[in-house]
Amino acid sequence: MRNVLWGAAAALLMVSSSNADQRSWYVSLEAGMSDLGGGGDYVDVSTPPFVMYFPIGDLDESITPIGTIGAYLGDWRVEAEFALRSGDYYSTQVDQTTAMLNVAYDIGVVDHLSLTLGAGVGADFISLETPVADGDTISLAYQGLVGLSYELTDSTDITLTYRYFDTLDVEISEATPLGFASLGSADDRTISLGLRFAL
Repeated sequence: MRNVLWGAAAALLMVSSSNADQRSWYVSLEAGMSDLGGGGDYVDVSTPPFVMYFPIGDLDESITPIGTIGAYLGDWRVEAEFALRSGDYYSTQVDQTTAMLNVAYDIGVVDHLSLTLGAGVGADFISLETPVADGDTISLAYQGLVGLSYELTDSTDITLTYRYFDTLDVEISEATPLGFASLGSADDRTISLGLRFAL
């Protein structure tokens, strides 16, 4: 997975270099609200034979910081994105660190306002913590995104973005003498507000 991410970063640099007359670099900083889906089960065996069973379900919403660095390629953009997501449900905590490579297309709507459509692939580093068992894994991730951007100045845009994020083949399953914890999926929906700065 690490080799895939390094290869994606190299591809970004190569594409940007080959279109030097059309592009400029940018960075963006966003803050959003995430709604994580747990998709797993949490079982706590406190005093045998008594068993308490809690479906994880949707985790509580959390503030999600997102940062990107990318290049303009005409109406297209290619960017590397990094985000931190977390959620909890009773005493269960799920943390996700994501690294994505996105491709986005900007469609002019009216002066200074654009609609953005995009998609990305990358890696999701997931950790699960419960009172009885902890676990972690790395999973292939993908997302679709749609948003609006408004040009405040020649070098600064304000953005509003919706992301649907999901992972493939997540499987955390840990058992201890005290209990059992599992996580079967880690999908997420994030709405974020941010600023994008041309470099």
